[in-house]
Amino acid sequence: MCPEGIVGKADLEYTRLSGDWFLHRTDEPLIPEMLPRCHHCSLLVDDEGEFVATEEMEISDKLFILENVTGEFNGSLMEVDFFGSKMQVQFEVLDTDYDNFMIGYECFDNMQFALENDVEPVHIITMGIATRNPDESPEKLAEFEAKALQLMPFLKKEE
Repeated sequence: MCPEGIVGKADLEYTRLSGDWFLHRTDEPLIPEMLPRCHHCSLLVDDEGEFVATEEMEISDKLFILENVTGEFNGSLMEVDFFGSKMQVQFEVLDTDYDNFMIGYECFDNMQFALENDVEPVHIITMGIATRNPDESPEKLAEFEAKALQLMPFLKKEE
């Protein structure tokens, strides 16, 4: 079950999200080998929150380039269509200063569907930290991670 009470950033200024973003951290414990490395997104967002993007990422040592990725913001919720709407992703923007970092959250839970259709349940929670700087310092990344964990304390790992 996905956590409740996650609140996205209010009053996003959509056009300020335009430009290059580099994903530095995401959590997906089930299939770590499928996590993208060197994930870069070039985003162009209009005043209404509609966007087009080009994404580049390495997965299992293969470079993938996705062009004309489209979607729109609905409040702080970023709804992304990949491959001509064959795959849709929702990503909640929790915090950003527009110039340095963006913290986001995604949860997918098919428990009800799995129970009704006798299939394997899937429960995925991801936290993403993206920056404008592809070579962000470890100190700044640690600062952004601490901020993300304040927003999502359920992701803290047991020590």
